[in-house]
Amino acid sequence: MLRHKRLTNLLGAVIIVAVSTTMITLNITKGGAATTHTSIPTCIQGQLSVAIEEGGYLQPNIPQGYTFLVANDTNHECSLEGFPWWIVFSHSDGSITKVNMFHRSNSLYAQPPIKRVILGMRGVASFGISYTYLRTPSFTTDPACQVSLIDVRLPATDGHEFSFEFPVHIDVCATNREFDSTPVEASVIPLA
Repeated sequence: MLRHKRLTNLLGAVIIVAVSTTMITLNITKGGAATTHTSIPTCIQGQLSVAIEEGGYLQPNIPQGYTFLVANDTNHECSLEGFPWWIVFSHSDGSITKVNMFHRSNSLYAQPPIKRVILGMRGVASFGISYTYLRTPSFTTDPACQVSLIDVRLPATDGHEFSFEFPVHIDVCATNREFDSTPVEASVIPLA
């Protein structure tokens, strides 16, 4: 009897580990997001949070782009589709710097097709913004070229009401004022 109970407990533990491993693998692969279910509503910008990370260093301390992690802060599924509809670079005094935003592949991120992304309960998705320095950035000259903030608004309901603002340090003149954006993707990191 004791042997049968141990075998049953062992078998139960193996099943739990197998199911947990499969669920963790699926969650990592999908980044907590999927691309199906047509009845799920569009996310409301207020139910989302965004984090930023630098990336693509070809020179020390000089990033070539930023990955934005979008998290659903609620216990309800919602969806996003497309590109961030507002990406603005500005100075600490609030003045906006004009740049050109493109939707194309680049050295840091691929350009996947636009898909509807479902953010599950506490799920995540991402998008990326990148640029290429055509000349060595000069962070000490021409203050008009130095941006210190980036504001983004997601393709979400009520996205016009506020933006997510982050500190950055970019010499936009050295990039020829050209930037690339990926659409929101169902992964933790945009496709490279």
